[in-house]
Amino acid sequence: MSHDAREVANYLIQKAIDDGNPLTPIQVLKLTYYCQGWSLARLDEGLVSQPIEAWKYGPVIRDVYFALNHYVDQPIDKPIRGHKPKFSKEEKELMDKVYRLYGEMNPYELIGLTHLPMSPWSKVWNEHGGTIRNAKIPKNMIKEFFIKKDQKNT
Repeated sequence: MSHDAREVANYLIQKAIDDGNPLTPIQVLKLTYYCQGWSLARLDEGLVSQPIEAWKYGPVIRDVYFALNHYVDQPIDKPIRGHKPKFSKEEKELMDKVYRLYGEMNPYELIGLTHLPMSPWSKVWNEHGGTIRNAKIPKNMIKEFFIKKDQKNT
C-alpha cells in the first residue's frame, strides 16, 4: 500500500530520535527515497504515493522537503505534525533495514550515493542537462535501479 511520504519520513525520524541520533532533513529525504526504491524492488509496490523529483542535490519528495526545510541542516527533533504512520509488518521491516544500512551515513555520503552514474537521479538530471527544475523520476526507473542493486548484493 502506498503511504504519504511524510508518514515514511516520520517513521524514520522517530526511529532516529529513539536511537539518540536525530537525522537532518537531507538524511530524511534520502532515506525516504531509499525506502521507496527498496519497496519497489522487494515488495513490487511503492511505499510512498508522491512523485520523486530530481533536484540539484538529489532525489526529493516535495512534501517532505517543505515539511522539514525550516530545520535547514540541523537535526530534526520531532516528527512532522499530523502524519502518524500506520505500516504493515513487512513495510516496517523494510524501513528498518534501510535505516540500518544507510541511517548512519552523513548527508554528503547519502547525496553521493544518489548521484552515482546511471542512478535514476543522474539519468533524469543529466537528460535535461541539469537545467530543468523538479523533473519527475519515473517509478519504473527507480524500481529497475534497485532491482539491479539487489541482484549485485545477492
